Amino acid sequence: MMCKNKIEGAATNIEGVKYARWDVNKKLLKVKYKLNKTNGDKIQQSIAKIGYDTELFKATDKAYSELHYCCKYERE
Repeated sequence: MMCKNKIEGAATNIEGVKYARWDVNKKLLKVKYKLNKTNGDKIQQSIAKIGYDTELFKATDKAYSELHYCCKYERE
């Protein structure tokens, strides 16, 4: 649940994001946000910044290495 909370938190910290729900089993993030306030790139960048790779942005090796051991995943 730590990973879920971190991912959802990174998304909801962006201005204009109404909610974010991470489906642990599907590894899918559902986000509702205001188009005039933010966009998908900003949300994905925020998630990558805390150590999680997204479809468009890769986390830095440093950010990934700082993840708790239970939150680490197989990277491509």
